[in-house]
Amino acid sequence: MSELNNDYNLDDLENMSKEGLEHFNNDEALKNIESEALKQIESRLSTEVIKPVKSNMPKLIILLVILLGLSFFLITKIAGGNNNQNLYASNYEAPPFLLSSTERSSDSSVDAIADIKNLYAQKNYNACLEAMTANNNALLKENTNLELYQAICLLEQDNASMAAEVLSNPAIEIEDVRLWYLSLAQISKGDQNAAKATLQSLIDLPGTYKEEEATSILEKLQ
Repeated sequence: MSELNNDYNLDDLENMSKEGLEHFNNDEALKNIESEALKQIESRLSTEVIKPVKSNMPKLIILLVILLGLSFFLITKIAGGNNNQNLYASNYEAPPFLLSSTERSSDSSVDAIADIKNLYAQKNYNACLEAMTANNNALLKENTNLELYQAICLLEQDNASMAAEVLSNPAIEIEDVRLWYLSLAQISKGDQNAAKATLQSLIDLPGTYKEEEATSILEKLQ
């Protein structure tokens, strides 16, 4: 104690005590600052809206629904196409060539029609078409009913769209036969609504050609 008194007097001890207290107070101030900062951080975290994490699940579900819808559409389309082709195949048969030359036909036309009849009997449908459309369709323009057999040749070549276009000509005088093959062409190319309308027109004709078959097909298309 005597050594302490020799090295430091009371004033020195008092000053040292004050400095130590100040250091202590400064530490407390730092603690207070730190505490206040933590409080502010906690307050901000508690009030800030936490953004939800975006998920790709809804998009995947939508994509899956679209894919399922497309699959169903394609399956239905394929099944419908198969049904149409079955209807067509089970009812189509090329008619015999019954067309003869008219009184106004020229000698060359008479010979041309005779040649076409022979080619048709031989099922040489490509040669038939070439003969019919020669000289800028001169033969077809002279004998409109020949268009019926032009359409048959097109059907034999699996060209239902062109056949339906040809058979849509009301100038062809064999009305019930024209409508029958027009309906088959429409079925083959997948136009069911047009086929149903054509079949109904065919059925409405008195003493119609293929009335029973037309009625049966119409019922299947309903």
